Parts: sequence; C-alpha cells; structure tokens
Amino acid sequence: MVSIQTRRFRILLLYAVCLLPAVVWGANAALHSQKNSPFEWVPTSFTPRQGYEEFRRDFGSGEVLIVSWPGCTVDSADLQLLSIILRRDDFFHSDADESYVDEVITGQEVLNALIGSPLNLSREDAIARIQGTLIGPDGKATCAIIMLSPEGLIHRSEVARTLRDVLAQYCNVPASDQRFAGPVIDGLSVDEASDQSLSYFAIPSAIAAFLICWWWLRWLPGALLVLAVSVFCELATISLIYWLGGEMSALLVVLPPLIQVVTASGGIHLINYYLVARQSYEAEEAAWGSLKIGWIPCTLSAITTAIGLGSLIVSQLSPVRTFGLFGALGVAITLGGVLTFVPGVLALWKPKGLVRRATINLEDGSFFGEVPFWTWLSKFVGRYHLAIVLVSILLMIGLGWGIQWLKTSVHLRTLFPADSRILDDYAWIEEHVAPLAPVEVVLGFDKNCPLSEVDQFNLVGQVQDVLDRIEPIKGTMSVANLMLNMPADVEPTSREYRDFLAEILIQGRPHFTAAHFMSDSQSQRKWRVSAYVSALAAIDYADLIETIRTQLRTVGAANQQIAGITVQVTGVMPLVYEIQRALMQDLYVSFLSAFVIIAIIMTVAQAGLLTGLVSMIPNFFPMKFRWSWSGLAGRPWLWPWPCCGS
Repeated sequence: MVSIQTRRFRILLLYAVCLLPAVVWGANAALHSQKNSPFEWVPTSFTPRQGYEEFRRDFGSGEVLIVSWPGCTVDSADLQLLSIILRRDDFFHSDADESYVDEVITGQEVLNALIGSPLNLSREDAIARIQGTLIGPDGKATCAIIMLSPEGLIHRSEVARTLRDVLAQYCNVPASDQRFAGPVIDGLSVDEASDQSLSYFAIPSAIAAFLICWWWLRWLPGALLVLAVSVFCELATISLIYWLGGEMSALLVVLPPLIQVVTASGGIHLINYYLVARQSYEAEEAAWGSLKIGWIPCTLSAITTAIGLGSLIVSQLSPVRTFGLFGALGVAITLGGVLTFVPGVLALWKPKGLVRRATINLEDGSFFGEVPFWTWLSKFVGRYHLAIVLVSILLMIGLGWGIQWLKTSVHLRTLFPADSRILDDYAWIEEHVAPLAPVEVVLGFDKNCPLSEVDQFNLVGQVQDVLDRIEPIKGTMSVANLMLNMPADVEPTSREYRDFLAEILIQGRPHFTAAHFMSDSQSQRKWRVSAYVSALAAIDYADLIETIRTQLRTVGAANQQIAGITVQVTGVMPLVYEIQRALMQDLYVSFLSAFVIIAIIMTVAQAGLLTGLVSMIPNFFPMKFRWSWSGLAGRPWLWPWPCCGS
C-alpha cells in the first residue's frame, strides 16, 4: 500500500514538472539580463550619487565609450570617417529607429574648432590647450569619445560589437589594435566576465559537487539524485530573479555554487540516513523516516545560512542587497527541494542501496555502529581537546591582526586580472593619449552673486591653475581652454580688458554650454573644471578630494559662505570611492547583525548560552581567517560576505 506521504509527493512532482518550462525560461531570461554599473549600485538617496546625478543633469551623462588605436591621430582620415559613421542613422540605432549615440567628440574635431573661426588659434597653441586631455604627449595621438543615449546604454553590448565591426570594415583597424575604455566598457566587461565565469565554471563546479557527493555516499545513484535536485533548485533560484523583476549582476554569479553546497549537505544527510535505515526497514518507511530524523539539522543549517545571506539586505548597495535577498530565497527553495525530492524519489524508486555497517532506530533517531574515520576523529578530539582549544584561541587572536588592513574595492584593477584585455586597453590609451579618470569640480554662482561674469571666469581660471599643481592630476579642462587669446598689449586689470573679456564670454556662452563646461538655470550659473587622473593608479581618492578642497580654499572658492558661491567635487571615481566606503560599512553591519541573530538561534537550539556560543565558532573562525588573510595580503575585499550557518 502506498503511503500518504508518497501520494503527496507524486502531486508535488507533477507540479514541479508543470513548473519546469517556466523555471527554464525564467533562468535563461535572467542570465541574459546582466547589468553592472557602479553608478546604479547605490540608491537615489545616497548623497554622493545625488551630487553626481546633479552634475549629469547639468553637464551631460558620464556614460561614455572611449575608442582609440595606433594611428588614431588628429590628422587621421579613419578617425574622421568614424565620426561621420557614428552620426549616421543607419548604423547605431534600435529596431524602433531610436539612436544609440547622443554625441561624439574627437580630439581631431576639437582641434579643428580651436584653429578655425572665431578662435583662430595657431595649431601649436590649440594642441597645447587640449594636450593631456584629448591629445597625447606626442601632440598627435587622440581618441573618440562616444556618449550613449539611454537606449544605447541598454544595448551597450550591441553598440560595442557594431563599433568593432565598423572599425575593422571601414577604418581598417584590426580587432587586435582596437582600444576601448570608459564607464560603458567597464560595465560591459564585467557583464562578459560574469557570463564567461558561468560558462566556464558551471559544469566543472557541478562535476566537483557530484564527485564530492559520490565520495561521501559511495553510491552513484544517490550522487546523481543530489545533482538532479541541485540543478533544479539552481534553475528555480535564478528564474526567481527574472520573475520578481530583478537583474543578474556579478555577485549573483556565485548563487549556483551556493545552491550546490546547500543541496549537497542536506542531500548527503538524508541519503545516508536512508541507506542505514534501509538495512532494517522497507523502502518507503526508510525514506520518510530519514526525513523525520534529518529535517531538523538540515533546516537549522539552512535557516542560519539564509539569515547570514539575508543580513546583506541592510546594505546600501543594490547588488549586495539583491544577492542577499535571492540567496536567502534560494536557500529556502533548496531546503524545500531537498526535504521533498530526496525522500520522495527514494520512496518511489525503492533502491536497496549500499550496505552500511550501522543501524538506526527511526522512532527516536538513535544510531548504532561505527565509521572508522569519524570514530578516530572523535577520539582524537576527545584526547587532545585542551590543546585544540588553546591553538584555536591563539589562531583567532593572531588572525585578528590582519583585519586592521582590510579594504573593500570596486576598482577596475581589483575586478580583472593584470593580463586582461580591458586593463591593457586602459594602459595603452593612458600612455598614448591621456589619463581617463575624471574628477569634476563644479563652481556654482547664484544669480544674486555680486561677482561679475568676468570675476567668475577668473575664479574658474584660478581653480584650474590650482588643480594643475596637484598630484596625481595630469591634465585639466575648462572654458579657459576654449577661449580666444586676449590681446597682449592690454593690461589685464584695465577696464578695457574686462569689457573685452565680458563681451567674449557673452558670445561664447552657447559654445561653452554645448561643450558641457557651462550650465545656466534660473537660479544659478555653473562652471565645470575637469581634472584627469590615471584610472589604473592606486590613488587614495579621500586624500585627493581633501587636498583639492584644501587647495581651493587658498583662492576662496571652497568657502561656500562667501558671495553665494557653491563648490562641488564629484565624478565617477569619487563616487566609486564612496561606494567602497559603503561596502566596508555594510561588511561590518551585515556580519554583526547575522552573528547576533544566529547566536540567539543557536543558544535556543542548544538549550544553553555557553554551548550555543561555542557552536558559533565554525561561523566566526572562517570569516575572521578570510578577512585577516585579505588584509595581510593587501587584497581588497570586493563585496561583503555573509556569516553563514555551519
């Protein structure tokens, strides 16, 4: 007679089969929804992001793609052709004819604009003005800066692929010579690296998990059952990302191996109980009996793991928060899958399995028999328990030393290996053209500010001079780079000079605004000064920003209480620095919250404060070891990691 549990399982199995198409569809859709951009990681309430968003509203998006190649010079016909193609409607657009490209800037066009009317600068003077920002040290090498539209950002992979084809087909630039950089390429490269990680490691990690299960079970059908359950739970978890409106990120790539670990630990538990019970009980009784005595340790381990993952929901960063949410949901799904499918399949299948040298009482869970390795290990621990405790305490104290140097990072250098193509491209462009990481200083002047437009311009020039003297800034750009040469025979302090300058500034406003170095609103006029540093250098941005603010005080620009002046230091790299600070805060908050919650659960489960706290050591020790090792090795922590159940 079939038991009621088996009949229930048959219905659940039918539901699972019916859900399988939706699970597979959702998982496939989620895997194709990669979107990695540090700017999108923080909420709109994050103060540094608000400042950067204000900058983008005033001066245009910083989501740019930079391209260059050997032979990309200010006299290059290929660069001129590329700029023409980028502005055409038949190359970079969506099926709905929405353009992917908002704006194109090349060093060649800027140089020609400086040489042409109305500025009429000499070629040497014009090159000097944009050398270090758009033109390289040789006075020839340059690049194209492509600002993408919102639609282009969504389809950035297609944009990059089309651009590579255009360079190869029309500009005769082979793929090996094409050099790409910029925030768009950063996010796209992380997307591609995440996809490659899934492609390269998904099957090997599944094989490794299968072999571990086989090794511990010594039973091939049981290992295959655990593998099948883990694959279903992985797909279900990933599909949940799609069906709940989420998007894949670099952090969510580690969800599949996490699910494999949870499935393997629970599956091995239950199958071992079944194999032992099968020596004395019928198949169905052994299968559901293994669930009866095995569900508590499986559930306790899964709950503590889910709490550790769920603690990441307190993070300010959306990828970390999303990882915590879907990781906890995935663990819950896996727990349900293991507790349902493992005993259910065994009850339907009724395998005899391997003979175990032990017996078990399914009524009270009492276990009789010995396993040589575990017997030896338990005796060893019992004999040398004092030494083991002392060594463990000393190790934990010693390991705490390295935590003081622990750092978090989402810097490009820490996300990719040293020999990666993206780092090579960045290094090439920075060597031959200019540094790529902008730090933006924005001076705002209220409409009632007593400073005239000439005085405002002079203050902008003083700020640019200050920035030029600060290390590690390698180049700066402002409206001063786009101005006419003033008459050399007129005294700068004279009325004639100021009137002439005022007239030039009035005439130049549309050009300054079009070049994104001036912004006018009803309440304020803003002037932008861009300072460029290396994107690959190990720069302390906290120190750099503080140095900039300190130096600006020497010209009175950083005193926001004087004459209605506001000063803002922003940009992609300062925002990245603030994200790294948020990561470090999240690391500690997440760990402490998870540790406290799990400790409470363990003290209740163990029915004692001391025993519960001792049982927390397997949670605490590995995390402390990993943090300390990262600090001592000087390897930044890329994202907070949860305190998981053991």
